[in-house]
Amino acid sequence: LTKEISRRAMSGEYKIDDIVMLCKALLSFGVGLSPVAKILPVKVLIEMLNYSLMSDVSGKMVQELTSEIDKRMKEALLGDRNYRVGDLTKKAILKYIGKDEYQFGDFTKTVLANSEQQSQPDSSKK
Repeated sequence: LTKEISRRAMSGEYKIDDIVMLCKALLSFGVGLSPVAKILPVKVLIEMLNYSLMSDVSGKMVQELTSEIDKRMKEALLGDRNYRVGDLTKKAILKYIGKDEYQFGDFTKTVLANSEQQSQPDSSKK
């Protein structure tokens, strides 16, 4: 079933009503959209979202669709499907302080150590 859905979505042989009906059935059984949404192209997910918003479909379906589209965009733009705000900053700080985990005061200690090194005269120039 999954392969057939994927094949039809990729080839454009689908009716948005049919895919929405499938998703409603999955949600009514408590399965969620993730198994189907992961194989569908983003174009189809956006079409489903537009259809859902225009047809006043349940909030659960809109939530599932927006969540999957969000994950796909994060993966495409940032390379991390589970990116959260602040992850890039955290990576940059950890790289700067040279540690795998941050503890309070690490950043300040590193800044002070770096400024002391820069303020000391270079003994190799003598």
